[in-house]
Amino acid sequence: MDKSLSYTLALQRALTDGFVKNSAGSADTAETWHGALKFHYDKGTGTKAALGLSFESHELGAQPLIRRNPSDFYARSTDFDESTDIDRNQQFLSVEHELGESRLISITNRNDWSMNPNRVDLDMSAFPISTSIIIQDHIEWTQELRLESEEDSELDWVLGSFYADSLIDGDATRWFLTGLAAPFDQDTQVTSYRLESKNIGIFASLGMNLSEKDFVSLGLRYDKFDKEMKRTKTSLLAPTSSVPGSKDFNSLSPSLLLERNIQDGLDGIIRITYAEKPGGFSAYSDDATIASFSEEKTMAYELGILFNPSEKWGLNLTAYLNDIEKYQFELPVPSSTDYYVANADEATAQGLEIEGFIKPSDSFTLSVAYGICDAEYEKFDSLPGLVGKQVSFIPDHTLSCSLNYQLDNGIYGQIGTKTIGKVYFWEQDGANSSDKIDSYTLLDAKLGFDYDAWSFNLFGLNLTDEEYYTSLVSNLKSFTGGDAPGIAGSPRVIGLSVSKEF
Repeated sequence: MDKSLSYTLALQRALTDGFVKNSAGSADTAETWHGALKFHYDKGTGTKAALGLSFESHELGAQPLIRRNPSDFYARSTDFDESTDIDRNQQFLSVEHELGESRLISITNRNDWSMNPNRVDLDMSAFPISTSIIIQDHIEWTQELRLESEEDSELDWVLGSFYADSLIDGDATRWFLTGLAAPFDQDTQVTSYRLESKNIGIFASLGMNLSEKDFVSLGLRYDKFDKEMKRTKTSLLAPTSSVPGSKDFNSLSPSLLLERNIQDGLDGIIRITYAEKPGGFSAYSDDATIASFSEEKTMAYELGILFNPSEKWGLNLTAYLNDIEKYQFELPVPSSTDYYVANADEATAQGLEIEGFIKPSDSFTLSVAYGICDAEYEKFDSLPGLVGKQVSFIPDHTLSCSLNYQLDNGIYGQIGTKTIGKVYFWEQDGANSSDKIDSYTLLDAKLGFDYDAWSFNLFGLNLTDEEYYTSLVSNLKSFTGGDAPGIAGSPRVIGLSVSKEF
């Protein structure tokens, strides 16, 4: 707009007819809008500012939630058209001001997210047996103030404060047949809830070179959380119930980082961190004893070796160990739609991550990343059936390989695989070992060509047409029967992208 003021504008429209084959209801269609407008101010006098506004609108059909039926992987049937409407708008203001050898940064953000409604057929059949409708609004304000050293200073330091105010209002209506004699043959349960959270935090970090080969960084953060839940539930077959609760949480999180240059191309890293995650309240449980969950405490150790002897190849190794008390994870209630956050008394996660690359020529780069994770519930007095089990939702290994190429004639591309290891979705007794996603591998590729201001890209996702689930929903087993239904991953996608700069 002038030498000190500029703007960026973006608008996106996307449509898809989905891939789930619903014989008696809508498919997983999607119609979305996204837009953003940002203003940038920099007069060159040491003050910079940015103001941004954005919005998103999603009109979605059915979720790709399917019964685990091997005869037709993507088939499902519902007695009505499922849908989800989501709207989101966000505004932010950031200001940065130079103060000689330091700078002051302020970031203000407002986020307004609304889902109205989310309609799901819980039994996933062509018969009217059970229905869920959820409406939820979430508004959050955050403010961060940070005073920090200039870049490339001999002493790297940060002092800051953070404030967040979050409010969630929701209504969940579930209707289902009870199997009882009339007039008690059906029930409508309505749950209304309000979750409020306020967070005040202060943080500081200090980093410096102890010698030409050694660097140390110390960090400390303190947070105070005030959380409150108001929840009521009405039912045709049961009296109105209320599960209120409020609690304060305080956390102190120190960290230590040591880096040493062992020799040219070889560096070592040691990181030790103690972190606390606040507790809170679960809105989808009638049981007051499990509706609240405690804070989580983690002692984390990390040892890394970075070996980069040349531009032709490199290798990074990282080993880690996390000892966790009161581990927080989501858990369904059997034969119910209730869902809550549970605390395992003790859990551990240990593993190894390996990343490497080889450049046989200037045009080709082969990259490999492998991670193995052994995560187990070590102690769980209230649910002993989970002790010794692999932690829910965490894959036991991941592997990605890719070959990138850039030719002198403007042709470039990539071909690669991504492997996700075995994942479990445990219920309370730990007996549902069949509710797991076995390891699967996806193959992706793209081929591009640049000509003047034009860019052409031919891409393929899941080229082997692998049938896989991204998640399982084990608490719907009581409505669907058999194994837990799953969220289907996308089948093979072939696409062409054309763009021009002007």
